[in-house]
Amino acid sequence: MIPHNRISDFGKDTTEMYTSNGSLLYSACDNGAVHRYRRWPDHHGYLGEVLHHKSEVADMDISPYDEYLVTASKDRSVGIMKLGEPNHGPSEYSELT
Repeated sequence: MIPHNRISDFGKDTTEMYTSNGSLLYSACDNGAVHRYRRWPDHHGYLGEVLHHKSEVADMDISPYDEYLVTASKDRSVGIMKLGEPNHGPSEYSELT
């Protein structure tokens, strides 16, 4: 579970994934939201919600070079987020149903 004061506001974590260098954490909740956190030595800083499915996120993964975050939801949709800056251009999001 994410060490964050407001985590109960977001719902129960269903899956979590760090980027390859461990600096960012993506956390999916049972309400379909995916949140991003900055990892510091003594805590995780909340950066915001990056995408939201209509139903719980069943699984997610980050591509080997941290270019994309891919999510699969129980609403039968797949989310693909281009993670973007600083190495891969602007962030983008698409959803396939």
